[in-house]
Amino acid sequence: MSFVACTHPNVVDHYMKQGDSAFQDKFSLMSADEGGDYLQDATIKSIEFSGKEIHVHYQLLSAVDPFFEMDAREVTLIAMSYNDGNSWYFAEKKDYLNNDIFSKEDRLLELK
Repeated sequence: MSFVACTHPNVVDHYMKQGDSAFQDKFSLMSADEGGDYLQDATIKSIEFSGKEIHVHYQLLSAVDPFFEMDAREVTLIAMSYNDGNSWYFAEKKDYLNNDIFSKEDRLLELK
């Protein structure tokens, strides 16, 4: 669950309100079916700025083993900074697009 600290507070709060089981399911390390615990080959797909706020759309490969010898799958993460890139929070694409977590006005990126 160490990646909770890097996850955007809106996402953490959303899953905490859903109860312990939902929170643990969300923040437990991924299974082989979900991709894996190792990320690499990040590609920046788009970046949007508004004042000191920056949102970056990343496409990454996720795998179960650190050597990527097993099948990997693509995952999409959104990195968000509110202080000109000095610190960052992250959210999965599905959470970024969830209106219960981020309002449309809070999203700088237009994703499909």
